[in-house]
Amino acid sequence: MSGPWHDLTALGTTRAQLGIWNLSHGETNAVRRPHFGSLEEHLHLLTAAQDVITTLAPLLENFSTPVLWHPDLHMGNVFVSEEDYTKIVGLIDWQFTTILPTLTQAQWPLLLTVPDDYETGPSVPKPQADVNEMDPDEQKALREKHEEGVLAKCYEIALNRGNPHTGSALSESPEVVRQLFLLCPDTYKDGIVPLRDCLIRIFKSWESSGFPGSCPIQFTSGELSIHQEQLAEYDDWQSLRQYTFNVLSTDEEGWVPPQLTFEVIRAHERKLFQLYMNSQEPGITEEKAKALWFFS
Repeated sequence: MSGPWHDLTALGTTRAQLGIWNLSHGETNAVRRPHFGSLEEHLHLLTAAQDVITTLAPLLENFSTPVLWHPDLHMGNVFVSEEDYTKIVGLIDWQFTTILPTLTQAQWPLLLTVPDDYETGPSVPKPQADVNEMDPDEQKALREKHEEGVLAKCYEIALNRGNPHTGSALSESPEVVRQLFLLCPDTYKDGIVPLRDCLIRIFKSWESSGFPGSCPIQFTSGELSIHQEQLAEYDDWQSLRQYTFNVLSTDEEGWVPPQLTFEVIRAHERKLFQLYMNSQEPGITEEKAKALWFFS
């Protein structure tokens, strides 16, 4: 399903069609997420996503300029000068670099942690007023969150100065619509919860966002309630997953830095898995726990 595509609508609907194709043809070793979803759920939501994209994409043509983008900018892929740590001297891991519309490329770099309630625009993140009255652990967490917000704001300002077109795409185009373009091809790996959550957020904000007509997909109160329960479990799983990566100094590929002893890290991983299994509902089989664990 290669281009060229003449507009955002064609690109977006093709990415949803690629998601449908991947369900039966895509090969992945990714860990199966909670509430992965049935084939019928995937097909229903991916078909609905095409209708949503067809309606919204024409409103976002100002952000359709093609740009070259490195999608994997984490600390391990950025080399800086030993004399001046602010000077970048090299980037590696270019194999997933793509040329796509600015709308889909304008993302926060992986080396930043952006708070969930972060607001783009001129407002500067401020520390919580009563932070000094809280216990030390709460103070530490809030100050770390404030620092993350300040770093994100510095990046946003620098991006707007150095590349205004990309900066405006990041701050002015609806984040939830950008996510829709990105999520569609990968439900076969990531499960249905992220895409469904994206479509629900679009559905809920349709009128307040000024989108035309009525939302092409509707959700009942019962469906929303079930989704909230599944989303909470999914988010807990994601948080535990990231915590495990941090504790083991590794990532989803299981790579261990050479300065660490693999056998020791592996032993820690086995202990964490046992703690994870013990924390699950009574009677869970080891096979089911392994299916949801972060390493094969």
